[in-house]
Amino acid sequence: MNVVDRQFGASLTTLKGRQYAFDDVSCMITHVANGTIAEEQVAAWYVCDHAHPGALIDATRAHFALGGDFRSPMRGDAAAFSDPKARDAAISEKGGEPLDWEALREALAP
Repeated sequence: MNVVDRQFGASLTTLKGRQYAFDDVSCMITHVANGTIAEEQVAAWYVCDHAHPGALIDATRAHFALGGDFRSPMRGDAAAFSDPKARDAAISEKGGEPLDWEALREALAP
């Protein structure tokens, strides 16, 4: 699958090494929450760094902005950043709520 917007893409890797790509972190969260892939089979979660489009970072360590003027392809409207200062600067410009991985998963859960 080709990711539509490299600022918002996401990917996961299973324990068997299979990779899944998503246009939006919300799609990845929903895919696992709905049981399409069992969470215990996920080896790694990745998201694109909004400040560095296309660069994948560990989603569990990322700093997220949700809402505001962030407009992701599938309307999850969450942006990930490797640097909390970059996230905070983006929130100052575009609005939104700062979240960590667990809070984002809770906010976007179906």
